[in-house]
Amino acid sequence: MHKKFFERLDSLENEYVEFLAELCKIESPTDDKESVDRAGSFIIRKAEELGFSVKVKEEPKSGNPFVITMGGDVNRKALVYSAHVDTVHPKGAFGKDIVKIENGIMYGPGVVDCKGGIAAALYAM
Repeated sequence: MHKKFFERLDSLENEYVEFLAELCKIESPTDDKESVDRAGSFIIRKAEELGFSVKVKEEPKSGNPFVITMGGDVNRKALVYSAHVDTVHPKGAFGKDIVKIENGIMYGPGVVDCKGGIAAALYAM
């Protein structure tokens, strides 16, 4: 059983890295609603592609919060991941090549913090 789990996990590595890199290329400073919502929409599309349910609450000034649900009809205790989509860096702070991978390490806005956590949670689901 564990062998199948790790084989499945390994098979998703390239897809996961590509998703995280594309998400991090969407610069999303906190005070830029349009950019934060663009990053959120990218995540929502992936969640729906994976078969998850999504609910979005429209906000007039800040990025729209959303909830991604997996197995919502299951009658068990819930496990909740909470994350933010915005980054503190102003647009352009990372130059032309926003995301770089050097020696197997990815660099870019949100790679470790918010967006890295979102990608990990989504793929864990």
